[in-house]
Amino acid sequence: MSIASIEKREQVLEITLCLQTTLAICPDCKTGQNYVYSSYVRNAGDLPRSDFRVKLLLQTRRFFYYNENCSRKTFAERFSFLMPYARRTTRLNNRLTNIAFATSAQAGSRLSTLLAMLVSSSTMLRLMHNYTLNLLRPLQC
Repeated sequence: MSIASIEKREQVLEITLCLQTTLAICPDCKTGQNYVYSSYVRNAGDLPRSDFRVKLLLQTRRFFYYNENCSRKTFAERFSFLMPYARRTTRLNNRLTNIAFATSAQAGSRLSTLLAMLVSSSTMLRLMHNYTLNLLRPLQC
């Protein structure tokens, strides 16, 4: 991955990133493909830096794909730090979830705004509802 540009606009850092790989892997059949069909820019939020909100602009390529054993015709390259269709990085989601559980949805929204992570109380509630517990296995004697 490489940084194409960094721009500062008011209280927002816009970082443009692009992947340097020549081969993308199909998410269904895990076969590589290198024929670029099109590209687009994907927006995502990340953890703030020095009281600046961080906005990632991800140059995403779509690949044309033909394989008789796979139903996909096109697919977009995936970023390891971002879930498909997500608008926030996983580490920003984790931080916001921790704030929501430590306070409440309403107080967490106000606190996150002070920390340059703008989210609504509804988003904080949604993060709490979507949180999955990783229960520990019972101890074996």
